[in-house]
Amino acid sequence: MLKTGHHTGRALLLLDEKGVIEYCSPAVANFYGGNIQALVGQPVINLLPELPIRASTPGYNRAYVTDVFCDSQWLAFVGKDSEGGALSLEVTLVVLRINGRALFLLELGAPLILASAEEKLQRFQEGSEWSADAISITNAQGFIEYVNPAFEDLTGYSKAEVLGRTHAILKGGVHEPKFYANLWAVL
Repeated sequence: MLKTGHHTGRALLLLDEKGVIEYCSPAVANFYGGNIQALVGQPVINLLPELPIRASTPGYNRAYVTDVFCDSQWLAFVGKDSEGGALSLEVTLVVLRINGRALFLLELGAPLILASAEEKLQRFQEGSEWSADAISITNAQGFIEYVNPAFEDLTGYSKAEVLGRTHAILKGGVHEPKFYANLWAVL
């Protein structure tokens, strides 16, 4: 049976180009359990056997990360916890260049299907920041609680101008009141 840890904070691992773990953030313990410092110096395949990052293929490793994880894509993997049990994870990787060295920043996450409502909302908001589609989130009373940059670009209103207001601010006088009544009935 797959399990997932309780996710608090950002679970980050820093890998060298051969896939050896150089650093683990404290939140990695929420997934891995046990002593996370024991992971430092170990190949990432000990934690994520399915991830094709190997010491023998540093050039392939960079190409794989650049190609597969472009645009901060999250992929599902089965990992191992500190006791060797199966662990359901989502992973994203980016290549970093620090002092001429290629490093990989790996972030672990609970699969969206298993994530809490707060984690799902946070991921949605992070993803919508880069979306070309205008997105706004309202509360049950219809007051705007979040807008992404595309919303600001499309409407010309800044986030500060619309937060706490309703979408009535966007009425341009083009549609009759019946249009807005139908719109709100659908919403």
